[in-house]
Amino acid sequence: MEASISDNSLKLDEALKGATGYQSWEQMLELKIAGHTKEQCAAIDKLLNSEVVAVARSNDGKRIVLGSSYLGLQFEITHTTGAKGSDRREWTLKAKQDGYMFGYCLLADSVTLPGVVAGATV
Repeated sequence: MEASISDNSLKLDEALKGATGYQSWEQMLELKIAGHTKEQCAAIDKLLNSEVVAVARSNDGKRIVLGSSYLGLQFEITHTTGAKGSDRREWTLKAKQDGYMFGYCLLADSVTLPGVVAGATV
């Protein structure tokens, strides 16, 4: 699944946790998607009870991989319609997982991903 996210809403975090010798990395991802369409609802349904590996493009153009095939990220999903007509109508997706032996990783520019258009916002 590929998503266009709301401006300035992508946030990636990593944290090394635990005592020396027992440390592991926690990876966190948060993003917002504007709107509330039938297509968005169908895409969100695909994330329910699923683990994912996410590839995000940072504002400097670097692609960052979060999660892994053996320990994927799981999203907490909320949607708001706002109280007034001028309020934002948006989805908020937050994912967090710990127990990794690595932080998030930069993907080399030479790596291509099947189904992802080059230069697209991920």
